[in-house]
Amino acid sequence: MNNLKKIIAIIAFVALACHSTNSKKHNDLPSQLNAEYLKSVLSEYRIAYDIPALVIGIFTPDTIIIAADGIKDVVTKKAITTADQFHIGSCTKAMTAFMAARLIEKGILSWDTKIVDAFPEWEQDILDFYKPKTMADLLSHRAGIQPFLHGIEFKDVPKNVFQGSKKEQREKFARWLLQRDPTIDATKKYIYSNAGYTVAAAILEKLTNKSWEELIQAEVFSALKITGRFGWATDTSSNQPLGHIQPVAWNLSNSPDWIILPDSLHYDCQLLEPGGDISMAMYDYCIFLQENLRALIGHGSLLKQSTYQILHYGSEGYSMGWRNPYERGHHYLSHDGSAGTFYCRNLLCEEERFGFAIFANSGNETTMNGILKLSDVIMRIIENDP
Repeated sequence: MNNLKKIIAIIAFVALACHSTNSKKHNDLPSQLNAEYLKSVLSEYRIAYDIPALVIGIFTPDTIIIAADGIKDVVTKKAITTADQFHIGSCTKAMTAFMAARLIEKGILSWDTKIVDAFPEWEQDILDFYKPKTMADLLSHRAGIQPFLHGIEFKDVPKNVFQGSKKEQREKFARWLLQRDPTIDATKKYIYSNAGYTVAAAILEKLTNKSWEELIQAEVFSALKITGRFGWATDTSSNQPLGHIQPVAWNLSNSPDWIILPDSLHYDCQLLEPGGDISMAMYDYCIFLQENLRALIGHGSLLKQSTYQILHYGSEGYSMGWRNPYERGHHYLSHDGSAGTFYCRNLLCEEERFGFAIFANSGNETTMNGILKLSDVIMRIIENDP
């Protein structure tokens, strides 16, 4: 969720790299994109860009190939596996939006449900600016909610907001946010906001009387028969990969070497979980992405095609949990996610009927650059497939 400006700057580059010079529909992956080859490529880029571990998943509507290379952490140096879980950061947003779409199809709310429809008792408390804002506005970053991209933004949050269950905390946080001045920039189509997803989740929690975690479990994980974890994967298993930081980047020392995120930092995604706090293994994550890829070609199974259209392309630039650039005749869905210690990137291409995701257990600028270059390599192979 950090480094947002850098993430946005490279999304456009990746989208351009996706342009194919032919019109072939890729129902099958090129033969060289096998697990053995991918592992060798991962090793090359992991070493070149000093990344502890990399995992990649490449998929078509019917095929998933996964490879992994590196270590779970720099202390034990245990080898990474394709079954290990990585924190996906802001790529969580697509799952929250997907869950909302499922509830919309069940008639619990609509894309046009307003904040005050769910919380009529807030009518006198919140600013008039927010009263007409809808679920669609919140999920597409068009509600003017303050971004909350950096830790310093939490300094003004009242202490009582952090008390109670996660569901209770999110409701109090949402109410407090809606009494704060909005973020407005008429030159931008949308203003990215992690906190906006917390407000959306508070609405869903109020209307269902279930927590965001319960709703994600039911409407995403169980519906797709996949497994996901809330928070860091090591919260539930000590054998999972650890996130890494460079002390110099966190003002802890002048060392450029990787270290495991110290427990003393008490670093988590509290209050912002709906916008970025899920950990998954690559295969399970690709199942979720594959469902969205199938929907792009009219074969989605868990939502109506009209709902998928709104989810993916309801708003230009950024729809419901997805950036959706259109470049040179190709439609893409993409997102990047990082809470600073892991990194996740995904990209789906409608016309080429293919997608990929990349995980890393570090999240600095060098890691992002390495993943960008690796993304370009994979796309060039797809483009040149005879």
